[in-house]
Amino acid sequence: MSTAMHLLLAGKPVDEQAMPADGREPAPVSWGLELLASALVGLLVAAGILGVSRAGLNLTDETINFRFGGLVLDGLVPYRDFNYQVGPFPVLWDALFQSVFGRVYLSSLIAGAVIKSISGVALYACFRQVLGRSEAVMLGAALMLLTPIAAHKSYADAAMFCLIFAACALWAWRLRSMSLAMLAGMALACVAATRQSNGMMCVAAIATTLAWASVVRFHVDHWRMTGGVLIGLWVGLAGWASYLWMVDALEPAWVQVFAEAGEKKPYTSLEMIVDALTGGTAVTGRMSLLVGNVGPLVVAALAGLLFWFKQRRWAVVLLGLFAVVGTCMDAWGLSRGPIGVWIGADVPRVMLTLLAIIMAFWQKLSLGIWLVIAIALGEIWGMQISWMGRDHLSQTMMPLFVVVLMLCPWWSMRWRHAVALLIVAASVTGYASTALTRADAKSWDQYTNADNSKLRAIYLPREKAELLTQLQSHVQPGDRMFIYGGAAVLYTLLDAENPTAVQMIYPDYISMRDAQAMAHVLTNDPPTWLIATWGPSFIKPYADANPMDLPSDTPPEHFGFNGVAMSHLHQAIHGLMSRYECVVDAANIETPTPHGLDSDRSTVLRLYRLRAND
Repeated sequence: MSTAMHLLLAGKPVDEQAMPADGREPAPVSWGLELLASALVGLLVAAGILGVSRAGLNLTDETINFRFGGLVLDGLVPYRDFNYQVGPFPVLWDALFQSVFGRVYLSSLIAGAVIKSISGVALYACFRQVLGRSEAVMLGAALMLLTPIAAHKSYADAAMFCLIFAACALWAWRLRSMSLAMLAGMALACVAATRQSNGMMCVAAIATTLAWASVVRFHVDHWRMTGGVLIGLWVGLAGWASYLWMVDALEPAWVQVFAEAGEKKPYTSLEMIVDALTGGTAVTGRMSLLVGNVGPLVVAALAGLLFWFKQRRWAVVLLGLFAVVGTCMDAWGLSRGPIGVWIGADVPRVMLTLLAIIMAFWQKLSLGIWLVIAIALGEIWGMQISWMGRDHLSQTMMPLFVVVLMLCPWWSMRWRHAVALLIVAASVTGYASTALTRADAKSWDQYTNADNSKLRAIYLPREKAELLTQLQSHVQPGDRMFIYGGAAVLYTLLDAENPTAVQMIYPDYISMRDAQAMAHVLTNDPPTWLIATWGPSFIKPYADANPMDLPSDTPPEHFGFNGVAMSHLHQAIHGLMSRYECVVDAANIETPTPHGLDSDRSTVLRLYRLRAND
């Protein structure tokens, strides 16, 4: 075993340009201990997340993959039989766990917890480049427990594959392993098969980095690494494309994921990137020019001066402090509103970008570290181009940012230990707050079990349990029902049949082709039931209104998205309402949802029944 390998397994940083001159080999470390430590990280993350995730049921985004996974088990195929706007991996992953653990919502939570566990193990593998075993275990688990959310969502899946890529790239370079390089390439392909925006940005960043490294540092090891990653990427993409082709879903997947993407959102990818770089001032005007631009520029100028005067460590501390504080705010749910998004998303994103660029150009780094920097930049900017002012950075950017920070060549081990302890403390604080909040809500007897077989072992706020009971008393299994809004999981919970191919009605989710198809079905063969509901802050300026309270020429907004397709569908549904009568108005349920754990505005839900003469 090489000296470099022993040093890595011993938890000591390795400078490949300055190996020990005497060639002494430190005592070998057992691979068995490394596997046990990895398993410990996975178990800590899974147990910690599932321990606080069974209380609450968000009816919108957090449960959408549970709905889609069930459709796959029914024999339906994404894109071909039902609309889906990101890559196929999240749907198939959720379906796998439902097939193993049963078609209950707990299976979807387990699927999400396993995603976080694998992410924690990948973080452990990254941190073992520079930290001891116990520190790597604590830091890997802490970063995943910073936001203890088990709900299975696509951005967490994409972040997992980015971390797997980072771990494989680091170890592939250290071990000069072609097989690990190919595995990294396949992980990169899976990023694209999870979220297309993240995948495109990550592939572009990695391809640019490999091309630059191969030219600047012409060496056989760079060419082997490049070849391994590109082969793995090609195999992975070809595998996903072959699957879609075999199930006759390749063409509809291209249409829904790429061809129609431009008409669903009012901004281009370039506009979204420019808006984030300028602190939300250039396009959306979320922030004032003074705060949005001058603030980050002052920090960047100070960092530049510190680098100029060879105070690189303090420059890293300055950039890292802003990014860590911002992402912790996002993890603790404080990045809300223009100021919150600016502090919790825009500033950390720009600070990490500056740090990564400075590291790449001011230090002779290994190809493995270059690839980690590239995947980090691709991931955080991929999230930005999919959504203006995107948050969720505590789950997507924070882990990769800490990996980059730990690999920074200007940190001593003492600094690395201090940062690790700071992040562990922040994670413990955030996790304890979440656990105590949910335990407190239970102790107040505000949660209860619902009378629904698919919600076994799940605790709901009493208002939602009451709402679900009312809906179940009217809608019978097999009834045709259409949901105008984001609560697609109600199709599954009520065993109702959706007569259309679209499960989620968000303005940024449907195209004009979708709207016309839905309007045609609903007009010519109206379903027995129609539910009108929405999600948090989706309706402006009527934030607490039901979408049916809006005029026919004022369709709901979804964070600024309000396209022609939504207007067409809104008018069509308004034209149908004379044929329906309201039988359940959830606004009459007075019990408040405690602590905002289920902030999906279920209290504005209404159930309409088709009149007998129709």
